[in-house]
Amino acid sequence: MKKIRICCLLILLFPSLIFPQTGQDFKNRRNNLKKLLKDNELIFLKSNPVKNRNSDIDYKYRQDSNFYYLTGITEPNSFLLITKKAVLKYDSNLQPVDEILFIQERNPYIEKVTGKMLGFEEAMKNYKFNIVLSNKKLNDILLQNLKNIGTVYINIAGRGKTTDSYYQLLKKIKEENSLKFDIKNISKFLGILRAIKSPSELECMQKAINITATAIREAMRSAEPGMYEYELEAVIEYVFRKMGAQRWGFPSIIGSGPNSCILHYQKNNRKIEDGDLILFDVGAEYNMYSADISRTIPANGKFSDRQKRIYNIVLKANEEAIKAVKPGITFTELNKIAQGIMAKGLYELGFIDKPDNIKAASKYTRHGISHSLGLDTHDAFSYGEFKTLKPSMVFTIEPGIYIPEEKIGIRIEDDILVTEDGYKVLSALAPKTVEEIEKLMTEKGIGNYKIK
Repeated sequence: MKKIRICCLLILLFPSLIFPQTGQDFKNRRNNLKKLLKDNELIFLKSNPVKNRNSDIDYKYRQDSNFYYLTGITEPNSFLLITKKAVLKYDSNLQPVDEILFIQERNPYIEKVTGKMLGFEEAMKNYKFNIVLSNKKLNDILLQNLKNIGTVYINIAGRGKTTDSYYQLLKKIKEENSLKFDIKNISKFLGILRAIKSPSELECMQKAINITATAIREAMRSAEPGMYEYELEAVIEYVFRKMGAQRWGFPSIIGSGPNSCILHYQKNNRKIEDGDLILFDVGAEYNMYSADISRTIPANGKFSDRQKRIYNIVLKANEEAIKAVKPGITFTELNKIAQGIMAKGLYELGFIDKPDNIKAASKYTRHGISHSLGLDTHDAFSYGEFKTLKPSMVFTIEPGIYIPEEKIGIRIEDDILVTEDGYKVLSALAPKTVEEIEKLMTEKGIGNYKIK
């Protein structure tokens, strides 16, 4: 843990200093996964497909998080087979192995159009694979190895949807060859492994969080009545790219006035009015790892008394829940702390009948206060395995109060690392007290300069 603290401090002091993940990091993760498997179980993972936008234009590619976590590969048309022991057959003249990576063959024409492809030798060297084969060999080798398998674990994405083409391929192979294996979701295992972040993962996360906090600071400086929400979105996402983030981790939420009460608002097309609150919920993605920070500010630079009173209730809920973070506490306990504070505040404002009526308060608080954070904004996490928080977990604390009839939506979200004896606020660079926000908003931001 001392190493983790030193790494986080170095990144805060020297934001450009990042120690990339190595091939051995990915190899170690595959080895940890093998320890969770039984002898007759197989992991079969595929990369994300290229998604078409329209005509001959594709969306910018982003790898599947589970596939990246285990391989480091960022190309499409790639596949991975893993078993606990060396039982995977791929050549009758060679000994079986416990993992095989399949990738696309290099194509000179494609490389002229879109750039250099990975290739077999580079995949072996950079990501510590002993066997890398052409993806053209996948189906034959997969069929050959499924005959002695009891369970195949695959990605079942999108809330358990099983329409994926390779899920259907497995079903077809099973039926046509009278095989008896089960098909299950790999989240059972990766929710355990991905919950605990390594030092190299934390370095990437701290960089993403620092970039996001800096972007929020610039948006705070730039915000003023008369702007459109998309102008602040542009400021934020300019800073993301300027500071080295490859993309956002999720579509930026810039909700002003009534839109601050829409939890996952994405249109970002309203003209900001004097007296509005503006809710930012944004996150840069750096080297595949996402940040997730929310801040709420007054459009004109000064909170009204009413806005300030409600804001400070949410702020207290945020701060008190964070103070309680330590190994051994549960998400339920943290949520109860924050919800209790907000219920008491809502009672004092006259919204509910009793200071401890959390159920009645839920009309205004709407959501829980935490989720895991990492490769995904709502990261893989095994709530069944982890009843309490453990060191090196990263998650959010994000209480909120939403009063649509007053056009007041306030959410304050921080990214928290669990340490051996407590916590570290990774998103401390983003101002969140009334005084800090109002002071920063007196400064001019890049969004205030006219484009000539």
